[in-house]
Amino acid sequence: MERHSGRTLAGLAQSLVEVLQLTVPLRDEELTLRIEIFESLSAARHYSAQVWRLEYYRLQPTFPQQKGEPAHVPGDEVILKEFEGFESPLPVPAEFVDALGARSFVLEALADWLNKLE
Repeated sequence: MERHSGRTLAGLAQSLVEVLQLTVPLRDEELTLRIEIFESLSAARHYSAQVWRLEYYRLQPTFPQQKGEPAHVPGDEVILKEFEGFESPLPVPAEFVDALGARSFVLEALADWLNKLE
C-alpha cells in the first residue's frame, strides 16, 4: 500500500457512490447542477458531497484555416465548475445510514438554500 506522511492513502480516499444531475430555477435563469456523493474508504457509512455547476461553452477552433476561415465547425463543450453559490453541506465525511440518507440531506439543504433566495 502506498504511504504518504505515515498514513496509508486508502485512509484519504473516497469512492464515488452516486451522481445526481438536476436543473433548478434561480431568479431569471436555470442552473444545471451535478451532485456527487462519496463514501469514505476508511470509515464505512461516512459520506461527503461535492456540488458542481455545469457551464456550457461554444468553442471555435481558429486553426487550421481554409481561405481565411476556420476549417472546423464550432464545438459545444460542458465544463464542471465548483458551484460557488452554494457550499456543500457535506464538505467532509459525516455518518449516515446509507448513501440515500446523505443524498436526502444534501437535497434538503439545497432546497432550503433555494427557498431563501426567493
